[in-house]
Amino acid sequence: MSSTLNFRTLYLTLRKDIAYNRRKILIFSASILSVITITDIIFTVSNAYAGMNTAFEPFGCLILLAAATILPSLSFHELAKKPSASRFLTLPASDIEKFASRWILTVPGSILLLITISLVGDTLSAIIVRLLCDISGDIDSGLLHYCTSADIMTREEKLCYIAVMLALQSFFFLGALLWPRLSWAKTSGCLMDILIVYTIVLLVPVLAISGENATYPAYLNIGLETVTAICFCITPVNYIISFFRLKEAEVINRP
Repeated sequence: MSSTLNFRTLYLTLRKDIAYNRRKILIFSASILSVITITDIIFTVSNAYAGMNTAFEPFGCLILLAAATILPSLSFHELAKKPSASRFLTLPASDIEKFASRWILTVPGSILLLITISLVGDTLSAIIVRLLCDISGDIDSGLLHYCTSADIMTREEKLCYIAVMLALQSFFFLGALLWPRLSWAKTSGCLMDILIVYTIVLLVPVLAISGENATYPAYLNIGLETVTAICFCITPVNYIISFFRLKEAEVINRP
């Protein structure tokens, strides 16, 4: 299969992918909308009666991070079975056009979809809270607000958050090609294994030597700027590996 890029073919491939995956997109949208709406209601009511506002900040950001990885993990679900893999890989499009179509649909597409869903969920929860709980709910107290407000996250923290989200999406996009079946669970497990190894290799020896007087090693406190730089470097590398993995899959599944 060639690696040429024709924008009309890319458009037709993307339109076909959207139509083919519309059921998964609708299920994803409805599920995330429910989670965001319920979460908004719980924390709005909790804040009004118990002052639990600060607990929402990290929890809300984690919800969006996790949600942003779901569609990328389903990017190449057809490769899980031989018949559907053959149909996908023999489409009248180049490998770069198929790759770009799935990337557009599941990476920037999922981000735009999450922003829209968050706005709808925040608005819906504010209406429900006002009608049922007699609390002055506001869209500015919703999940999306906590992840974008300058009063809650600094510019450096927002940039780091975006970098981490993009890096996670690239890992799950790559995972969809490495493990088409149960991709999200397997990629999550792989990332957890990496964190465990990182902890064992770098942290445990220090704690073992220092004993009860152990302090958090300074060299592990790498800072937001370093995390952001690492994530922005990892992201394109993962997509390059993903592209060559797709080309390899075409050879393996060639009829």
